[in-house]
Amino acid sequence: MEKFVRTNMRSLLTSAFLKRVGEQYHFEEKHRKLLFATAEDMRAQLAGQEGFFCIRPGQNPQARGIWRGHEDDYVIGIITLGEGIDALQERYQCAGRFEEAYMAETIAWELLRAGYGQFRRWTEAQLRQRLVSFRFFGEEPELPLAWIPKLLALTGQTRVSCNRAYCLSPKKSAVFLAEMSGAAPSCAGHKRPPEAEICASCGNLNCAYRV
Repeated sequence: MEKFVRTNMRSLLTSAFLKRVGEQYHFEEKHRKLLFATAEDMRAQLAGQEGFFCIRPGQNPQARGIWRGHEDDYVIGIITLGEGIDALQERYQCAGRFEEAYMAETIAWELLRAGYGQFRRWTEAQLRQRLVSFRFFGEEPELPLAWIPKLLALTGQTRVSCNRAYCLSPKKSAVFLAEMSGAAPSCAGHKRPPEAEICASCGNLNCAYRV
């Protein structure tokens, strides 16, 4: 079974982070108090559930052959915020608190995007290689969606699953391929914010969350 690496994305729910979320999604000042209250509700739901798996083809033979090149040239990432956020949004919606449900959606997407940065730092430290790019299944012919259930099965876990339409559960989860280089990471490799590199790697130009 692959190791589940726990993150601490709830620690990112600072005033500065929420201010950026408010600006990006055009929340007005009158929404500030509700946005912060929603973030506090989310903080409790994230505890113990957020984190990622990193599948290394060199250690898991079943993951080999997914990507061109040597088995050390890539890893497979599975990241999630956990099912608590889905449950919170459902409670909001059932109670008619649609504004808070939408706020939770925007905060969760930004947390998930920040999680890619945590995945990058952990992977580069563990492998002593530089993470070159993130590639997403379904965005290019070489990485069909049909790989997703196979990769989830490789982890031997039940935290993240998908249905026949390849929709992930929990919803705030992602499966991706991280392309690695043989060079050790350097400070120069971190000039761009991680979220900008994520978006640059993704072919969905019409994504509402693109930066």
